[in-house]
Amino acid sequence: MVGVIIRNNLIKFLGLLVTFSMVVYLLPPVSYVSAVGYDTSRNISLSSDSLGFSGTTLAAAITSTSATTMTVGSSLNYPTTPFIVTIGTVGSEAIEVTAINGNSWTIVRGYGGTTALTYSLGANVSGPSTYSVSFVPATPATSVQAIVIDFCSDSPLYNSSTCATPTGMVIGASGGSSLAVGSISGISSSIYNTSYSKANNTSRNDIIISNNGTGYTPLTPTTLGANITNSQTTITVASSSNYPVAVSTNPNTWFYVSIGSETMQVTNVSGTTWTVVRAVLGTTGSAASLGASLSQPPIAFSFYGVMNPTVAGSLYARIYTWSSYSSANSFVAASPITSTTYSTYAGTNIDAGGVALSIISSITITAKVQEYLQFCIYTASGTSTGCNLNGSTVNLGNSSGILSVGSAYVDSSTRFDVATNASGYVAITFTGSPLANGSNVIENSSLSGTGASAATAYTSSVGTDQFGLCAIALASQPTNFSSSGLSFPNATYNSASCPSSYTTSTTYSGSATFGLNIAQANSLYGDLLAIQKPGAEASGIVSFLGNIAPAQLAGSYTTTFNFVASGTY
Repeated sequence: MVGVIIRNNLIKFLGLLVTFSMVVYLLPPVSYVSAVGYDTSRNISLSSDSLGFSGTTLAAAITSTSATTMTVGSSLNYPTTPFIVTIGTVGSEAIEVTAINGNSWTIVRGYGGTTALTYSLGANVSGPSTYSVSFVPATPATSVQAIVIDFCSDSPLYNSSTCATPTGMVIGASGGSSLAVGSISGISSSIYNTSYSKANNTSRNDIIISNNGTGYTPLTPTTLGANITNSQTTITVASSSNYPVAVSTNPNTWFYVSIGSETMQVTNVSGTTWTVVRAVLGTTGSAASLGASLSQPPIAFSFYGVMNPTVAGSLYARIYTWSSYSSANSFVAASPITSTTYSTYAGTNIDAGGVALSIISSITITAKVQEYLQFCIYTASGTSTGCNLNGSTVNLGNSSGILSVGSAYVDSSTRFDVATNASGYVAITFTGSPLANGSNVIENSSLSGTGASAATAYTSSVGTDQFGLCAIALASQPTNFSSSGLSFPNATYNSASCPSSYTTSTTYSGSATFGLNIAQANSLYGDLLAIQKPGAEASGIVSFLGNIAPAQLAGSYTTTFNFVASGTY
């Protein structure tokens, strides 16, 4: 009689710590100036989800405009990639950071249509926030020479002549001409010129976008292509060419228009057919006739390299359009705004409006994810539901457990279940020796490949001494099991023809290969049998082969195999 004893270890681990921070931004297009300023909408949205912090500097010069990595002094507090920064006092290039490895950043140059530049060691790195601006002037102009945005912590635009800089907020890397702006829509040509556009003008926390004395006209508005009622949510326009392409599944593309006294939000554009939400921003739905004028397309752009305020709370943005660059560049703070005038310290601007923003203090949420590993090996019949079956004995041979010189025997009753969340996978290893009765051993290294000097797989050869195994995923996985994460990388045991269904010991004439690396299986850590990736539980099957030569001495032969699953986390 031949016996194989199967032992297994069930292992569970504890202790993975996961931490993330959440900062909530409230970005309502609050109308602080009733009937004054941008009548359709104005909005500024932020890309970053964190309060500001002390930024970093370049630890090595960037001497090539095609460089795809940069080294900084510290990556502390920077958000998960991707994010966008600007560098140094030049700062008209936006650089997208796509990966962080220590203090080495992988970057994409000239983001948003900006021009790649070179930078010196020690240059300040701005960001990581991007601010997206959209507004529709209530007073359309034939020539816009400048756009100014002032950020204040003390008051909105209406009735205020002061503007205190939000604590810790920095626009651009070092002030002066350090503003990077993406493409500008809603105006006949981009007024952005790196010689005149700037951030952090000396007397205020602002940006100015200008082309000096050159002015450009806002794009021509469209008209209604058909009558509308006071409630229908699909409208037809004469042309969509100057307006954004709103997509219903992407709220970032939606925009506002006005027809008469009513404001609508456009949530989808398909040719000249628009899907709209009626009567928004406190207006009332009204019927309108074919040919009625819509408000002009929104002026929209993004500017990069902003460090958010370091203190939570409200802040305000004042948006101005100017017909004179010199006036826009010289004003210090807004004078009180009334319902009939937009006058400022240095002269009259075309239009003005305000946006309120609020940065809420961060909430840190901590959770533990248990390190999990389930592994068992068993010989009982039946369908597993996950380590619910037992059995640890294999009787290799005929119904009496006797091997034969005239027939090969294979037992495929040994199965295992394994599941884990180990990021480094789970290795299933085993230790064991050939079948033995005292000094008598069933193995012949020169023929079977099972000895210490030969560890290659072999096919069954009746009438020779052979004892080996092979392993494969169970052909019919139990409910909710999957073999997609289970693999058998060790060529000694991974025969594709290894039996894949449960069978107790029976005669065998198949083509599977078997093996036993005796030296490795007897080592401290054993030999590798299988690998399991994190994910769904899997079930595998191990088959044992037994053949004997005519000269094999009679007796009861036994061996013990120990299987261990070890996860790397």
